[in-house]
Formats: sequence, C-alpha cells, structure tokens
Amino acid sequence: MVGVNHSVYWISWIIVGLVFSALTTTVLVVTSMICQFDMFWNTPFLIIWFVFFSFSVAMNSLAYFVSTLVSTQASANQIAYTFVLMTIIF
Repeated sequence: MVGVNHSVYWISWIIVGLVFSALTTTVLVVTSMICQFDMFWNTPFLIIWFVFFSFSVAMNSLAYFVSTLVSTQASANQIAYTFVLMTIIF
C-alpha cells in the first residue's frame, strides 16, 4: 500500500471483488443450467443470478470487514470459515 491513499486501495479491492463475484456467479449459473438442475431451469436466470451474486457480495463484505479487525491471516481464515459454515447450516 505504498503511495496509495486508503480510499483508493479499498475501492480497488471492492471493484475487483464485484468483478470476480459477477464472473463466478455467471459461471455457476450457466454451468448449473447446462447440467439441467431443476431449480435453475424452473427459475428465471436473473433471479438466480441476483441471489448468488448477493451472497457473494455479502461474503466479500465480510472479508473486508474481518481484514480490518484481524492482524493475522490464520485468524481471519478461521473467522471466515466459521461464518461461511454458519450461513450454510442456518
């Protein structure tokens, strides 16, 4: 982060996260439609895409939040894995 303003640094990571989320969500939905899963065929493309994109953006936001609170990567990984596991279970 040498020579970069804090806001520029975080905005660049937010843009990277949004682009990556959009690409992975599109690949996920298209691949699931190719495999002919019933949920993906019976629901409009944009609704499924928006649901998965929203979840991905929420996970990115959590990652940004945790990265400001935790100083080590190991503890950040533990927090993130715990949160993802909880969102899958509940």
